[in-house]
Amino acid sequence: MPYACSVRAPPYTLDDYHSLLRRLQKSHELDPIDIAPGLLASNFIIFQIFPLIMSPTFQTLAPEIIILVLENLSDSATLLAAILSCRHVHNAVKPYIPSVLKSIAISQIISLLYDSYALYKILRSVHPAPIDLRDLRDQARFLTQTLVALVGVAHYCAGDLLPLELPLQQCDIQCTSIALNIADNIVQPRDSAIKSWANTLSSYNMTFRVVTVKAKLASFPLSGDVLQQYRSMIEEAQSDLNDQIKSPIVAHHLRLETSNLQDMVLREKRSIEQCLHICNGALEFEMTKEFKVHKGQPTVISSINELLPEERQGLT
Repeated sequence: MPYACSVRAPPYTLDDYHSLLRRLQKSHELDPIDIAPGLLASNFIIFQIFPLIMSPTFQTLAPEIIILVLENLSDSATLLAAILSCRHVHNAVKPYIPSVLKSIAISQIISLLYDSYALYKILRSVHPAPIDLRDLRDQARFLTQTLVALVGVAHYCAGDLLPLELPLQQCDIQCTSIALNIADNIVQPRDSAIKSWANTLSSYNMTFRVVTVKAKLASFPLSGDVLQQYRSMIEEAQSDLNDQIKSPIVAHHLRLETSNLQDMVLREKRSIEQCLHICNGALEFEMTKEFKVHKGQPTVISSINELLPEERQGLT
C-alpha cells in the first residue's frame, strides 16, 4: 500500500536523514507514522524508495544533495533521474574543481590587497596622526606587502589557500569598514577603537605570513635557524589570535552592515578560530616534515626574513 506524507515539515538535518536511513536498513516496511513528514516527499512507496536509498549511486552523493532530492521531489522516477544527473555533473566538473577553487582564492587575495592598500592611502592622508593611528597605518601597509607575496606563491600552494577563505573575507570587511569609518569621520584619530583595529589587522597579517612561508619552505635550501624562526613566528601568531578570540573586534559600518552586530562578532570569532587552525596546521607541518637543512653554502636561506616581504616604509 502506498505511504503518503501529506504534511511538509521544516527542512531536515543530516541527523534526520541518517536516522531514517538506519531504520530503512533494518526493515523494508515502516509504519507511515515512523516516516518524518516531508523527509520523504508525498506518494513515495517504500518498496520503490528503499532500493534507491540503498544503491551505491545514492550512497556516494553528498548528504546535502540527498536531503535536497528527498525533500523536494515527488516520485521515485524523478528522484532517480536527479541522482544520476547530479552524479554526471559532478564527474564532469570534478577535474576542474581544484583550479576553480584556486582562482577563487586568488581573486579573494587580490580583492583584499586592493582594499588594504586603499585603507593605507586613507590613513596616510590623516594629519596630524597620533601614535595609535600611525600604528594602524603601518599594519595596513604590512598587510598589503604580505598579500603581494601571498599572490606570488598562490599558484603553487592552492591547498593552503582554501582554508583562508573566511579569514580573507573577514579581513576584507574589516579593512573596508575601517576605511569608511575614517573617511566619514565616524571615528576620530584618537578614538580608542583604533588600537583594537590595528591588533586585528596584525593578527590577520601574521596568519597570511605563516601561510606564505609554509608555501616557500620546501622550495629553498634552508639553514636550521629558519625552521626555528618559523616556529617562533607561528607561536607568536597563535598567542595574538588567542587574545583576539576572547573578545573579537568588528569594525562595523552602517553602509556595509548586512546582519546584526552579534552575528558579525560570531562570524569574526569563527574567522579567528580558522586562523588558529591554520597556524596549528603549519606548526605540525614544520615539526613533522623532513626538511633538508644545509650548512656552509652561499645560496642557503639563513633567515626567515628572506622568505617574507620586508615591512618597509617605502610603500606608495
